[in-house]
This record gives sequence, C-alpha cells and structure tokens, in this order.
Amino acid sequence: MTFNSLYEFPSDVKAKRELLFNPCDHLTLSREQWDLYWPYIDNAWSRSASETNAKGHRVEYYRCRQWRKETHPLPSSGEDESVQMQKRQKVVRHALGCGMKILCTHIGDGEVIITRGKKCPGGHIDSLEDADRAKLPSAFVKVAAAEVKKGHKVATVAHVVSGADDPEQRAAVADAGGRWLSRQDVHNAVAKYKKPSIAAASGRRRTRLEESQRFRASTSPSPTIINNNNIIINTKNTISFPPPLPPSFSTQAPPTPTITTTAAPTTTTIVSLPILAKMIDYSILDPCLTDNEISMALALCAKYNVATACITPPSMSEARLGLSHTTVKICTVIGFPHGTSTTASKLFEANEAIQFGAHEIEMVINISKARSHEWTYITDEIRQVNSLLLNHHHHNQQQHQQHAPTSTPTPKPIPLKVIFETDLLNPLQITQLCHICSSLKIAYAVTSTGFGYVKRVNGMYTTQGATKSILTLMRQTLLPSTTSTSNSTAAAAAESNSNNVINVNKVELKASGNVISLDDLIRAKAEGASRVGT
Repeated sequence: MTFNSLYEFPSDVKAKRELLFNPCDHLTLSREQWDLYWPYIDNAWSRSASETNAKGHRVEYYRCRQWRKETHPLPSSGEDESVQMQKRQKVVRHALGCGMKILCTHIGDGEVIITRGKKCPGGHIDSLEDADRAKLPSAFVKVAAAEVKKGHKVATVAHVVSGADDPEQRAAVADAGGRWLSRQDVHNAVAKYKKPSIAAASGRRRTRLEESQRFRASTSPSPTIINNNNIIINTKNTISFPPPLPPSFSTQAPPTPTITTTAAPTTTTIVSLPILAKMIDYSILDPCLTDNEISMALALCAKYNVATACITPPSMSEARLGLSHTTVKICTVIGFPHGTSTTASKLFEANEAIQFGAHEIEMVINISKARSHEWTYITDEIRQVNSLLLNHHHHNQQQHQQHAPTSTPTPKPIPLKVIFETDLLNPLQITQLCHICSSLKIAYAVTSTGFGYVKRVNGMYTTQGATKSILTLMRQTLLPSTTSTSNSTAAAAAESNSNNVINVNKVELKASGNVISLDDLIRAKAEGASRVGT
C-alpha cells in the first residue's frame, strides 16, 4: 500500500481538549461543537449516571477516569466465625485517585451545558497525558475499526493512523489524544464495533474462520505473499484521506472522518528469498553480546547466506573463522556509534580493520559537525577515510599484477558506508550529506546506527530509523539508482553487492534502524534501498 496523505484533525483540537478536560464553572457548547470535539476527550471521562430532569432535559454525570475505588473488609462484628462464614462478605469502599466530576445537560437538540462538580474546585490531580495513556479517544477507535473492517491489516491501520512516517502528523495525533495508539488498540476497536452476523443472530458463536472472513477479507491481495520460496509483492490500493475538518466552531455538523480507498494499477514483483537474504547486513553490534551469542549469530549468517555480518572490531578474528567456508562478507564499524572520534582516530580504526581482513567498513559521521553545518570538516573526513580504502585497493592490485599467479582472484575494493544518524538531523542536513557522498562517490549512504535514541515529548527514548520519508528523500538526492523489477536484474544487483563491486555512477542506499520484519525489508527495497541493516 502507498499512502497519499494523513488523517487530519481540527486545527484547534488541542486547545478544545484542554478546555473540556478542565472546564470552567459554566461552559456552553452548541450541538455541532459537542459532536466535533467530545470524541477527542471522552477518553478522560467515565459516565457514572444519566437521568432526565424535571424540565425534560437529559443530564449525564461524568467523573475522571483516573478515579477508582479501593476495597477493604469491614471490621469484625464479634460474631461466631461459623456465623460470619455463612453471611455475604461486606466491604467498605474508599475513593482513590482523581475525584474530578462534571455534569452535562443536553437542551434538546441544541446546546450542551457543562458544569463542574460542586466538590471539585481544584480540578484534576492528574494530567491529560495520563488520560491519553490510559485510554484511546473514540475518534481514533471508530476510524481504526472501520479500516480493519474494510480488509486492511491491523498493523497497517495502526501505522497510518498514528502517522508513524511523518513527524508533523505524529505531533497532530498527539495533540488529538492518539500518542499512545498501538496495534492492541486497533484489535480492541475491531472487537468493540463488531456487528452481529447471521451466526450471532441465530445464537451460534462465530468461528475464528468466520471472524477472519468478516474483518480481514478484502477484494485485493495482501501486500506480501510468500509462495514457493518467492516473494510476490502486490500493490493495488491507495489509501486517501478526507479534507480537513472545520478548523473552528461551525453551525453545520462536520463530516464523519473516514478513510477511503481508491483503485490504482497493480504492480507485481517476484523476488526469491536468497536474493532478499543478500540484501541483509546482519547486525552483531550489541555491546552486551557474549562470545557464545556472537558465535550463534555468525552461524545464523552462514545458514541464511546474508550479505555481511556487521561486527565490532574485537570480534573480527572470530568472524573470519566462522565465515571462512561461506560467501558472507565481514563488515566492521569505525567511529561507532556516536561518530565523535577525531579524523585521525577513524583513519587508524579503518587501517586496523583492513589489517584484520574487513570486506566492508561503516563509518559514523561527526554528528555534531553536521548539526553545526561544518560541511568542510565532514567532507574532508569522509574523503580521507575513503581515500585510505581506495589507496589500499590500488596497492593490492599492483601487488597482485606483479606477484600473484594469473588464476588468483583479483582483490576486491573495500566499500565505505557512511552512516548519517537521520534521527538527529533535519531534512536539509540529510540532503547536504547526500550531496557530499554523491560528490565523493561513496559506495553506500546509511540512514542510522540503530543506537541514535532521541528523547521524545513523553520522556521516552526511541529511534525511528529508516522511515519511508527518509528513504525517499535520500534516494532522490543521492546519485541516481534505478530500482530493479525483474529476477535477473535483482540477482545481478545482489551478486554485485556480495562481490563488493563499487559502482562509481551511483551511491547505494542502506536502510538501517527499525527494519525488523520481511515487510520492512520489502518496503525498504521498494523505496530504493539495496541493503538493509537488521
């Protein structure tokens, strides 16, 4: 699937959520305003009761969702123990958490009047973020359930609705209360908005097959199908989203937010699993790995015949022994993972890696210099390391021509892979780095290390890695590379990569960071990546 745009929310949804989370003593909303904004804040409130007052108006009582009761046994009455055992065990309940309450009075089909509870002068003791973490607003729940019902996968719906590939969309989702949206929330949404089927109407419980046919069936094939050791990639539907909801209060009811699908031409690419395996640089860079775990990882690389085993310099001797009988190459890292080493240190590490027998070398740029726009420093550092590898290759070629027998294979060049750490850079900085790598004819440009964690708004440290937007930006900026669509072309590209043949007419793209599944690998390949780090 390809995604044209992202679901858009009312522009002032953040302010209106804050207003409805901590309402004033007397707040009046029109029916349109209530219908538009309440689905984005109903996760913070739990309706405790409702009634019709003397004037015939519907009155609803809400309390903060963070309020709860704690149960304690009543003190002993002194009766005989056998008599107490026969009686129902009574308990006393004490209120805990936030005691905030509101009363919503619906005046026919017109206004909704919200008043604060009489014993709640101080407002909430928790925050709106706590409410978002505890429960998802119903606006997200309905959209997610509708899309799964159309046949889209749960993971895909969670990915697109949360705006995982767009920082601006993620910020809008957080403002609307969907920061903590997960796959489990989408599963729960599907279960909540099920409609009774014929089986349910007849009193018979639906089987799992019927459930699957109801909520997973689709007229289009799934994006990825594994068949006879081949990968069949189908792209048929494009998800498009509606125009923005009214940015301010309106006298007309807003349209219901839905996601629609429009037909698009079908493109099919068949790639064998061995070819995909030759796209993988298997990462063995975790500093906590034991010797036994490293040996197991190397055995895994040999079993599936991946492109390279990416390993730390101290473990290269073990990698040479473990992979000597295979075509798996050894890749090591320098200036890893923060890139703060001096240029001289990186040159020393690169020379040492050459002596240890590295087939490929990955280098982390000086991220601080890139963020400071010191492009001369960055260019000079990359040029020096790349020149060292090229000079070593030329020297080996001369030695081979003078002394080696004719039947001896010609030495292969050592490709340099330059790691950007895109999570810590903005698009302009990433673009400039792509131009530098293109001008120096570097073998590979790599998205990230997988260790570039960024502190988010919620205080958690996460890394995004090779997102669709980053891969598209880098592939469009680097020296041109056409994406192969046939088996023969893909096989030639994989063989070229595995043999370490550097094409000076293009800079290859490596997607690294959060590439953890087959679908992730296929998406990266579709965006123009010829290698993935996982």
